[in-house]
Amino acid sequence: MHYVFLIHHEPEGSADDDLERRHEAFLARQREEGRFVAFVQLDQPRETLFLRKPGKGAKAALTQGPQAEAKVRLTGVLVLQCSGPEEARALALDLPAAQDGAPVEVRPVFDLAAAVRGQGFGPYPLNVP
Repeated sequence: MHYVFLIHHEPEGSADDDLERRHEAFLARQREEGRFVAFVQLDQPRETLFLRKPGKGAKAALTQGPQAEAKVRLTGVLVLQCSGPEEARALALDLPAAQDGAPVEVRPVFDLAAAVRGQGFGPYPLNVP
């Protein structure tokens, strides 16, 4: 089963070389152990495009930049193959960012292709080659 790990940091946090090294080592270990699926590091919030359409038939509003001052911001998205929620929880606690106190949100990934095939919605493995 695939899980997504949404990694957050404080906006005023600066780049930390030690954290980056530990994170690269964590990702290398996940690759070696066959759990790694994908990782993306997000750009600064000032590059954000925010779309809001208040209702059906309403005109969409597009704004740039963060929508609110936040205590933490989403900085990375990691997808790992896990045996279940217990392993996902353990891996989240092992993330260097989490060890440094950063919030990490963990969610199972739904396979929409399985839902379209009539197998319902649920935490299905992704169809990743």
